[in-house]
Amino acid sequence: WLSVKITYAMITDAFKKDANLMQDIFFRGPGSLPDTESLRILERLQEVQIRMLDVAALPNDLPVKTPKSAASGNWPPVLVLGAEQDSIVDSDGLRETADAFCTAP
Repeated sequence: WLSVKITYAMITDAFKKDANLMQDIFFRGPGSLPDTESLRILERLQEVQIRMLDVAALPNDLPVKTPKSAASGNWPPVLVLGAEQDSIVDSDGLRETADAFCTAP
């Protein structure tokens, strides 16, 4: 159910308008942040003009391809960092990202 909420929130940008939804997908659920902090984050999110998940573009973006400079060794060091309980990027996604940049998660 959480993955459906995340997908809906990212496609529609609903997380920028709904404090409970924003807290549900990015934090530990509704009520996990003080109201003042939640409102501050919502204000900042509304400043972001890009769509977080563009479903129409996914076929062109997946699978992630290794940048030519990374494959040739001409890439600066990259840190790929994840969280054990991340509800947006799972461990497979973390490994795929690390592999694309020729590094370890």
